[in-house]
Amino acid sequence: MALSSQKDLEMLWHVIDIYLEVRSPVSSKRVAEHLKFAKSSATVRAIMAKLEKEGLLTSDHCSSGRVPTSHALTLYIQRLRKINYLSEATEDALQLAFKSWRNHFSPDSVIQTIASLCRCAGFFFMQSVRLPRLKYLDFVYVAPEHAVGVLIFENEIVSPYAIRLPKRVTPEHLASYHHYLNPHIVTDQSLSAVRQHVLHHNSPEYLSECLENLEASVTLKQSASHHILIRGQSQLIDALSGTTTLATFQALLKWLEGEEALVGILSQLQGKRDDFYVLFGRESDRFSFEGFNLVFTSFSCKDAQGAIGAIGPFYMDYQKIIPIIEKMTQFIKE
Repeated sequence: MALSSQKDLEMLWHVIDIYLEVRSPVSSKRVAEHLKFAKSSATVRAIMAKLEKEGLLTSDHCSSGRVPTSHALTLYIQRLRKINYLSEATEDALQLAFKSWRNHFSPDSVIQTIASLCRCAGFFFMQSVRLPRLKYLDFVYVAPEHAVGVLIFENEIVSPYAIRLPKRVTPEHLASYHHYLNPHIVTDQSLSAVRQHVLHHNSPEYLSECLENLEASVTLKQSASHHILIRGQSQLIDALSGTTTLATFQALLKWLEGEEALVGILSQLQGKRDDFYVLFGRESDRFSFEGFNLVFTSFSCKDAQGAIGAIGPFYMDYQKIIPIIEKMTQFIKE
C-alpha cells in the first residue's frame, strides 16, 4: 500500500529505528523527542495512527506504543539495500576477512564472521547444480547384477556409484565397455552426452542400459548432495525477551540442529540470481518461530548455487546485517 507522503515514510523509518534500538513499543512522545525537526507529540501521534491504518504499525493494546509490522520491516529492508552502508570499523573487519579468504577460503570462516559481526546465528548453504565434465568412466564388477560405476571428472575428483546390471552382463562385457568408452567417447563430455552417443551409435551390448542405471544413481546422489554450516546459535539467547518464550527458543535450536528443514527452505526459495529473502517467524509457515527472522541472499556460480544468511530476533540490526550478507555473497560469487 502506498504511503500518502515522503514525510510519512520518514516517520516510519524513525519509528523502526527507535524500535530496533529499544526493543519495545514506541510512543509518539519518544518519536517526537528523537526527531531532529520540530514536531509535536500530537502531530506524531496522528501520523502514527495513519501508519497503523495502512498496516505498517500495530499496537499490542497493553501500552501506548506501537511496533512495526512485517510489511513495514520489508519496506525498511528494501530501503537499506539501496543505501548499503557499513561503519568504517565493520567495513575494515570485512576487508580483512576477504583478504585472508583469498589465500584460504573456508565456509566455516564465512559463517563465524557473520555470527560475530551480526551477533546472530549465521549459515552457509551450497549444492551442486552441474557435474564437471568427464575424464574417465569405468565399471567394476562386484557380483551378478551388481557393479560400481567409477567416474573421474575433469577436476580430478573420483566418484563411485553402486548400480544394478542387466542380468546377462558379465565381467567381460564391462571390460569391453572400458575399451569402447575411454578415452575418445568419454573425455570432456557429460554423462548424459555419453549415454546419448551410445544410444545413437553401434555400441557394445547392454552398455546403454548400464549407463542409464549409472545416470540414475548419479542423479539420486546429486539431489541429496548439499553442504550446510550453521554457527552462532548461542547468540540467539539474547532474543529471549518480550513475546519470545524459552519454548520457542528451544524449538528453534532443535529445528536448526536437524538442518533438513532449513535446507528445504533454501532449496525451494532459490530462483533468480541476487534474490534477497526475509522470512518473519510471526507469519511464516516455513519458519514459524515467533520473535525470530530468517534473512538470506542466494548466489549462483559455475557449478553450484547456495545461500548465505543469518537468523536472529525480529529487532535484529538490519542496517548492519544486510550489507554484510550482500558483500559476502558478492565476494563468494567473484
